[in-house]
Amino acid sequence: MTSDAGHAADSFVRISRTSLWATVALLALCAGLLMLAMLNVDLDALLGGEDLAMKVGGTAVTREDFIALKRLSEPKAGSIGDAAFAAELLETLFLAEAGRRLGLDRQKDFQDRVVAFDRAIALASDPVDLSKALFLLEELARRTRDGIIAAADAESATFGDTDAPAVAGETASETAPAKLHLRTILAGGEDAAAAVMAAATGGSAFASLNASWSRSPYAATGGDLGWVGPEDLPPGVYERLEELPVGSITRAFSDGNGVHLFLVETRPAAPPGQGDRLRLGRRRAEHRQRALDRFTQTMRATMPWFVHPSLKP
Repeated sequence: MTSDAGHAADSFVRISRTSLWATVALLALCAGLLMLAMLNVDLDALLGGEDLAMKVGGTAVTREDFIALKRLSEPKAGSIGDAAFAAELLETLFLAEAGRRLGLDRQKDFQDRVVAFDRAIALASDPVDLSKALFLLEELARRTRDGIIAAADAESATFGDTDAPAVAGETASETAPAKLHLRTILAGGEDAAAAVMAAATGGSAFASLNASWSRSPYAATGGDLGWVGPEDLPPGVYERLEELPVGSITRAFSDGNGVHLFLVETRPAAPPGQGDRLRLGRRRAEHRQRALDRFTQTMRATMPWFVHPSLKP
């Protein structure tokens, strides 16, 4: 009898010990899964998603700050929608965060710029914290972008894709960057754009079409954009406009604001040899843009980020 009781006790101890270790293992597994989930969940986006406009790395922008930043960026961004400005700001945040990780904010010339900025706004009566934050973000983003472009140019030079040397005797105007004098009409949508193009084909004057249809901030000045270069337009647009005859209107591109139509008002006479330089310049610009796009894609894939659904295109 005593022997049977002893065997039962040993068996109970063994079962209890097995259960204990199984429980410990289960708790450890749950704790590990919870820690993994916490590492991959953006608590700012989860707990404050309604108030959070966007976040990249450690930089969070509330909805209130987003509105204030958009206002500070006027008139450059004052005429675009929230989604379009959010896309610009998101790219700036990515480049600025990359600049911090590269240590660009610790360089002396950057710190000197910050000191100069502080002196310039020392007498301001309004709060300047957000102004300084925007300055730091844009300055870091610019330095990061310049570094990417410099690396892209070095890569082009490695493969022998350099700009053609200036020809002896060329004047400054002959070596100036390519420009077109453009006028624009911003149509509210595809139907409006089609109506404008149909009216233009029927002989309606640009001034009349601009006054009747354009939603552009330049409508009040006759849609006149002045002299515009490839860097002022989305990739590929300038090249298509360059092939159009003077006085023609074309649908160039669309975005969140509507459909952009352009009229080629004037083009400068091309000096000898400029065609080759323009082609080389376009190839270099495309190479730079591809480098910037690759860098941004890498940042998106390796850096935690969030954008409120209402600010997405």
